Amino acid sequence: MDNKQNNNNMMQNAMNAANQGGNNLMQTAKNAVNRITNAGRGQFNQQEKQAAQQAIQSAYADSTPEEKQQLQQLEEQLRRHNEL
Repeated sequence: MDNKQNNNNMMQNAMNAANQGGNNLMQTAKNAVNRITNAGRGQFNQQEKQAAQQAIQSAYADSTPEEKQQLQQLEEQLRRHNEL
């Protein structure tokens, strides 16, 4: 699967998860950030990064305190990657 298809899948997964809730949102947020940070700089556009951020924000609503801490770490990971 090429990067463009992978990126489209990530965005679709983030949108689908935003409509489902719970642990699925947490996992979607983790997956989105991992795909971006593991792909290397410049392989994801601003829209895809926003989809990852949106997945993180959506996961906050139903998260436990421990999950909130994990989400904060994901946000920091995404922020650091964007600064590289």
